[in-house]
Amino acid sequence: MRTEAKIFKELEALCAKPGYVHVLAYLSFRDNFGDDFGKLHERTQNLGRHISMETSTLIGLAVKCGFNTDEISLEEIGKLAEQTEKLTRELNTIPNDMFYDVGYAYPFHYMQLAPTRYTNDNKWFQKHKNFSIQEARGVIKALFDMQLKKVKAMRGGIQENIVSEPMPLHIFMFTLEEVAEQSNCSIQIVKNVVDVFCLNLGPRNKDFNSIADYNNAKSHPIIKINDKNYLLLQLFDLLQSMYESPLYWMNNDEEYKDTADKHRGDFTEKFCADRLESVFGAKNVYKNVEFEKGKKFEKGEIDVLVTYSNRAIVLQAKSKKLTLKARQGDEEALEADFQSAVQKAYDQGFICAELLNDKDLKISVNGKPLEIRRGFREIYIFTVVPEHYPALAAHAEKRLQWKTTETVLPPFVMDIFLLDILCELLETPLYFLDFAQKRMKLFKRIVALGEISILSYYLNYNLYIPHGRSCISIGYHRYADIDEAMHARRVKHRGNSNVEGILTKWKGYTFGKLIQHIAQYEQDGVLDIGFFLLSLNEDEAMLLGRNIEKIIQTHSDGKWHDISEIFARGEGLTFLTSHLSKDSSWEHSDKMEEIVNGFVQTELRSKKVGRNESCPCGSGKKYKHCHGETA
Repeated sequence: MRTEAKIFKELEALCAKPGYVHVLAYLSFRDNFGDDFGKLHERTQNLGRHISMETSTLIGLAVKCGFNTDEISLEEIGKLAEQTEKLTRELNTIPNDMFYDVGYAYPFHYMQLAPTRYTNDNKWFQKHKNFSIQEARGVIKALFDMQLKKVKAMRGGIQENIVSEPMPLHIFMFTLEEVAEQSNCSIQIVKNVVDVFCLNLGPRNKDFNSIADYNNAKSHPIIKINDKNYLLLQLFDLLQSMYESPLYWMNNDEEYKDTADKHRGDFTEKFCADRLESVFGAKNVYKNVEFEKGKKFEKGEIDVLVTYSNRAIVLQAKSKKLTLKARQGDEEALEADFQSAVQKAYDQGFICAELLNDKDLKISVNGKPLEIRRGFREIYIFTVVPEHYPALAAHAEKRLQWKTTETVLPPFVMDIFLLDILCELLETPLYFLDFAQKRMKLFKRIVALGEISILSYYLNYNLYIPHGRSCISIGYHRYADIDEAMHARRVKHRGNSNVEGILTKWKGYTFGKLIQHIAQYEQDGVLDIGFFLLSLNEDEAMLLGRNIEKIIQTHSDGKWHDISEIFARGEGLTFLTSHLSKDSSWEHSDKMEEIVNGFVQTELRSKKVGRNESCPCGSGKKYKHCHGETA
């Protein structure tokens, strides 16, 4: 196997070829535009499609070599593209978590969140950059719309390994006048915005000598070709830079950086709380929860607390950004940033989670006492960062020091983009908490490049691990269905707005109706039954549904009916239906609630039952004449 340095050097020489910009335009068009999310996210040797970081690397090397826009033949473009794909495939074999990290942020995330994130910093923007964040967003949105219009106007398309005419370079070219007309901003505002994200041609990116080095073309993706024309080959990089670069601008202002940090922290906490409210309701979500205990006033603070039935989420959001050295892959800088952004947040969260069940704990929000239940059965710690953190899941697995108790589960480390996707697709507390607890309990048995692939596997297959296997490996291409659903929901892109699987497969079936009904009730026993039902395999769920259909005939015959089911793991359920007379009314019984909760929380140990032994369901029949027949 060749070293990364040798491959990188050969790739740089290729990017220095005259007219290579046309190859970049072809690759960008092919890999970034299209309606088939499955094809756009396949990363196979046959298709050779590039992920965003690979394309950014190619652009960075071309900038370093001072590329020109000289015309070259279609045959030459095809030849150079084939050579490029061969080298990037080879580079792909070199282990590097940061380079091949799969992020969870979509273009619409950056477009929607940047104005909100920096709206309180507008006075600084006006003073130092001569535009507001809303004006910056307007200019970038205009560039986005212009490219899409040109793509739609272009006849045909570029197929797998064919370069077609007309050449796609014009799609990525623009003038300030065009953007001003599209955005309804003045030429001066457009120029001010373009300038802060622009690279002039010439000796730039000279220190870009390896994958880990800082790439100027990623933070400054607009390239000035001449006095009139500009080139933007990777729109995603511009959107990401709009969201992230201002942090570095303001951090260089000693008088303002503390204010900027506070605004960033406020934004992160509010965003997390708002998204969780969409799932759990405002009455179950609290921001800036403070507590104290004892004479020494042991104190702590939870950024966002969610309580739902006998479960709680302790969310800690740190606004610490990655330094440039860390983004370049510097191990010491990564370790320091990880400690500030993730480890400290987790440590604080664990202290809070451990004390949350303490009845002597005094809890308040904004100085006012907060009365919440105690005795949570499970507490989940979410550690959330506000920016895309390369290879966050991989770094958390390697670096994070954590522990558990009977109540506190292993941590869930994520960025706000993943949290947004979770809240969008797991719309009920039952499904949201079911995924959270399964992800936390099974994390050592799942190998994946990113959390988004794990979520997709849950939605498709309920995080099922086949019997006899100690772990499963999930490829990142699996999440194309989530891409399609998110774009259909957020930007009205054509496609399926649902991810086919556990959220859709039971629609119209009795089992699905049961799950839907359970999801509406915030009660301890009901929630636990919901978790149990969501742990059943497909055959068990279908059988249970059919049997429930039999006992609900109580509505028509007025008789008592019951079923008892024992499933593969030795756990089971009993349902009893009876008919109340019209003048009878249902009344809540605290005593019965306590008894039922006790039943639900009892663990049934799995053991082998002999065919001639009594059935464990309590029917009095032999196992072979009862549930042994079902098994």
